[in-house]
Amino acid sequence: MKRWQKAFVMLGSLNHGFSGLIWVESSGIWLRVGGRERAKGFRYWNGIGDRLGSGKGRNLLVEINPPDGEFPGRFQGLVAHDGARRLWVLHAGEINIEGMPVHLGDHVQVHGLPSVDVHFSNGKVRQYYKVACLDANEQSIVGSTKIFADACRLVRISTGAQSQSAVEIASQAKIFEEALGPYLVGPQGAKWKDRTHARIWHALKQALEAKGVKVANERVSSLGPDLFTYDGPVPRLFEIKTAAGSSDYLKAIGQLIVYERLLKRGFRKMMVVPKDLPPALKEILESLEIGVVTYGTKKGTPLFSGL
Repeated sequence: MKRWQKAFVMLGSLNHGFSGLIWVESSGIWLRVGGRERAKGFRYWNGIGDRLGSGKGRNLLVEINPPDGEFPGRFQGLVAHDGARRLWVLHAGEINIEGMPVHLGDHVQVHGLPSVDVHFSNGKVRQYYKVACLDANEQSIVGSTKIFADACRLVRISTGAQSQSAVEIASQAKIFEEALGPYLVGPQGAKWKDRTHARIWHALKQALEAKGVKVANERVSSLGPDLFTYDGPVPRLFEIKTAAGSSDYLKAIGQLIVYERLLKRGFRKMMVVPKDLPPALKEILESLEIGVVTYGTKKGTPLFSGL
């Protein structure tokens, strides 16, 4: 578990205000390694999610908890050696969705996900899904973990209250992200990072849901639009900006246009910005069919205009 944790620490950050989560910004994934002592040994709790936050806001996708000194049984996690003595983190394939056990193998979203038969000392054989080889480099460990977590995310979408259109959107964005491939960010100096974006994201989601709008439970991918709605006559894509410079506006325009083309369906594109826009820019956005939502705060609570 320390090897797994170290790989995420090498590429990620703990300095984001949410205790225990190792957040890898470039991949849009967090890992939390932990657990507690008990009479029969240490009881692991290792979680993986795709959004910074606390409680339900962090969007836990899957737990991978190996047993400590006892036969796996109902434990879904495992650490095992392959024939070359490489160490792997594995998962048995069952996840809990809204209180019900769901097996990944029953869903088309995980077809092609690598699996392996594990042979135990008592003669039993059990199939597991590969999560990550802990003898690989940091990029490979984090990247493999994300591939497995993405499969769990798609199964959760398809099994939950969201529609098939939401699954298709998430799948398309995942394909686009994988095509870009992994990359390494060099060492950087220490700096403070604000959580304004996350605060606006949560407030926007709540504001839409209060209007009865169906909103995806998670970001489409680490490279996708910040928020999207699905079903209904006009699904919408939202891109949030916390600054009001020309580069912020231009980046938001590009993100919205590219993702609408990528997802191969019509969306009402919405730019979410902290203040009203100049008339000339509004005219350009209207010609591009991009709407504008502005936000401010009252007693610390974000309020939106234009939803």
